[in-house]
Amino acid sequence: MKTDSQCVRAKVAPEEDGENRGMAMMICPVCGKRIRETDLERYFEEKSSNTIELCTDCREEFEGDNDLQIDSDTLDGDIYEKLLGFSSADATKADEGLQGLNELTAPMVASALNGDAWQSGGGIWLIVKRTTDGRVVTISPEVVNEYANEEAFEEDRPKSSLVMS
Repeated sequence: MKTDSQCVRAKVAPEEDGENRGMAMMICPVCGKRIRETDLERYFEEKSSNTIELCTDCREEFEGDNDLQIDSDTLDGDIYEKLLGFSSADATKADEGLQGLNELTAPMVASALNGDAWQSGGGIWLIVKRTTDGRVVTISPEVVNEYANEEAFEEDRPKSSLVMS
């Protein structure tokens, strides 16, 4: 019997707050995709308190890769360990993406802020928010810049900056 609990849990998508179960948006801890809470699948390891959560797509990929069919939410130890190994390999990739902005996370954050996702080159993603008074605000994991107008933004002349720690 294991002494350490091995649990992989989904996170709530930051731009959504749902009070009714099933209405909240979650982030799959395996692939990093934004999914409805009702599409989140939870599996338990037999005779332990270990759990793993993932989206339907990840479960189907796991089944295909391992030539098996999961038909219960309680898994024997061998299958649970394989699923945990599968999720751990992809979770590192998903966590890296969620720590910064990328092609998956930037559009989600931009949508929540009523802005635009923008790739500034070299794989660097920003959120660009244009205000009604003509200012432009850019948000990256490292810095938030405010520009007086579109011209200042294009010339990279920020009016003010806030470095994120």
